[in-house]
Amino acid sequence: MTVNHRVAGSNPARGANEIDMNKEKGNWEICKERSNYHFDPFDYNASADRFCYVGRFVGDWSEELDTAITNAKPVSWRTRDPKNKPKKTGPGIDSTELDIIRAGGNPDLEITSLEYAESYPLFQKMTNELHLLDGIRPLQSRLHIQMPGQTWTAHVDKLEKWNEDPDKVFRFMIFLHDYEFGHFVQYGNEILTRYRAGEFYTWDHRNVPHCTANAGVTPRATMIVTGIGTPETKAMFSKANLEIRI
Repeated sequence: MTVNHRVAGSNPARGANEIDMNKEKGNWEICKERSNYHFDPFDYNASADRFCYVGRFVGDWSEELDTAITNAKPVSWRTRDPKNKPKKTGPGIDSTELDIIRAGGNPDLEITSLEYAESYPLFQKMTNELHLLDGIRPLQSRLHIQMPGQTWTAHVDKLEKWNEDPDKVFRFMIFLHDYEFGHFVQYGNEILTRYRAGEFYTWDHRNVPHCTANAGVTPRATMIVTGIGTPETKAMFSKANLEIRI
């Protein structure tokens, strides 16, 4: 059976792009095939189901954050990469939307709102302090401003677009304000809460599924930085109580 993947509220411009619901793999199935994660919702492995705390930025970037929240533009799965590689069609994007469609959801749901660190001196300084380099794709530093109701559904990162050897790719999540009720980050079977502004983490992006959501009543703001690691990047992991003043 061929099913048009438009659902109520979806973008009619995609009407010609149809997928076979019985044959196509959803992104979740593809992630499982690529990953060594256990995918057992009742299992817990301390080395897998966990973020790795790296350090904390210290400073006052509240003014820049307020501006970024105002300027951030909402994106869906299909439009989530508007600057580096805009996509309107393609099986990779469709596989992600397919999971949502099969569950009865709207594939055009907003997953986050985006802004770029290069427009903000303090956020760009944070980016520089991670000592990452360009890869096949340029170093990327984006602010994810999740407004109430926005949900980035579960997935495993595919970062070989930066390097064919994903072990050379580093991705960091920087929390731009203290934890607030209803702000969710799930990594494997662990949910991270009670974080403080400036804390930054990394994770096994090759294998472990993760998702984020804002079920609160205030914007949820993080910065995700992705690039090729250097010796200076790796040295951060050996520093206890690392603080970087901005």
